[in-house]
Amino acid sequence: MANPGLPDELVARIQGRLLAGDKPAVIAEELGVSYSSVSRAKGKIPQDVLAKMDGERVEMISDLIMTQLETGLEGSIAIARQAHNDEWRNSQSANHLATLYGVITDKSIRLLEASEAAANAKAAADLTPIGHVGSEDYSN
Repeated sequence: MANPGLPDELVARIQGRLLAGDKPAVIAEELGVSYSSVSRAKGKIPQDVLAKMDGERVEMISDLIMTQLETGLEGSIAIARQAHNDEWRNSQSANHLATLYGVITDKSIRLLEASEAAANAKAAADLTPIGHVGSEDYSN
């Protein structure tokens, strides 16, 4: 006997949860259906809708990454400023201060290097004509 498939209302629930960003394995477990049933339901969602959903997810993740970086940098700045507090600094051992100085210096240099590498990569990309990759000379 052939499998008649899932009821339309269950397929709609699965698709709604997929579009809301739920993971297929979680949907399958919570709704008591197989992973392949979730995949088939996803396959019925138009490609343009899935592409828009993926684009929105990438944008959301990018925003979260930027928030994490900003928060981390703000925390690093607050810690570095703490070292300017004479009372606090004088209560620290030379070993702890040396470690703090080393970590702050190292991370600052790494940030500068990463920033420079990103700027160089962007500049190289801006100079590369579309459709040309490699060592061609375009100076003429």
